[in-house]
Amino acid sequence: MERPLPKNKVLRSKIRQRSKYMKKKQKKKEKEQRKMEAEARGEDWRKQPLTLEDKRVSVGDDFSAGERLAVDQFISDEFSPVFSGTITPKVVIVPGLKATRITYTFISELLQVIPNSVFFKRKQSSLAQASASASQKGFTDLIVMEENRKQITGLFHIHLPTGPCAYYRIRNYIPCKNIVGHGRSNPSKPEVILSHFTTALGIRVARMLGALFALEPEYSGRQVVTLHNQRDFIFFRFHRYQFDEQGKKVSLQEQGPRFTLLLQQLIKGLPGDDNAEVEFRKRKASKYEFFL
Repeated sequence: MERPLPKNKVLRSKIRQRSKYMKKKQKKKEKEQRKMEAEARGEDWRKQPLTLEDKRVSVGDDFSAGERLAVDQFISDEFSPVFSGTITPKVVIVPGLKATRITYTFISELLQVIPNSVFFKRKQSSLAQASASASQKGFTDLIVMEENRKQITGLFHIHLPTGPCAYYRIRNYIPCKNIVGHGRSNPSKPEVILSHFTTALGIRVARMLGALFALEPEYSGRQVVTLHNQRDFIFFRFHRYQFDEQGKKVSLQEQGPRFTLLLQQLIKGLPGDDNAEVEFRKRKASKYEFFL
């Protein structure tokens, strides 16, 4: 049974300092002992630091790198005609109902990144009407921007003609002009890198995003689009390879734009369909649970 602390404030402070010192001394002694034992076994005595990735709780089916490659090769879904080369992606991008200059700037930057993409004014049409109109005109994807208080807040991505439809929140948007040392894009088709999508839902989202781009990149343009998933945040980056005069050393020059996507909802259908199956809806989860 621990003795109660004295009422005198000075004595209490000295006792706490002594206790803190003894704990620190004992911890140092245990560390030295662990180091000696590990060195005797020929092992590294340092503890491996734990990260959120190490503590990750599996939500859904996780796939290894080899399994992801097999899934990509043999999967059959709404995006298979694009990846098989049967259909060439054609993307239409429209602003929100009350768009301001920042939305039009973002759209103009996306038009430079996504091949075969065009801009149309939405006017007062709903998402369902815009989807039907774009499908009739032969587009494979529709992107609708969302803005609030002169800030880009969200993005609807609708795969035509039957879906699915995804809604993302947009964070940390940085226009091209605000990126230090940014380069200028060229009309060549970029290479696309989809990385760290490890679950069945993640692979589906990656295929949906990858279906926006042409399958035959023009490597002479030295451009690459990276969509990297980290803790369910999808980081979008657009770079260009730069080689030295001897062609031996290579570096990356960011061209922009730079932003982050956070998936909020994915439905297996088109907007306005009340019977569409909800494949994913963002919910409150543990910080160790990742869905993509």
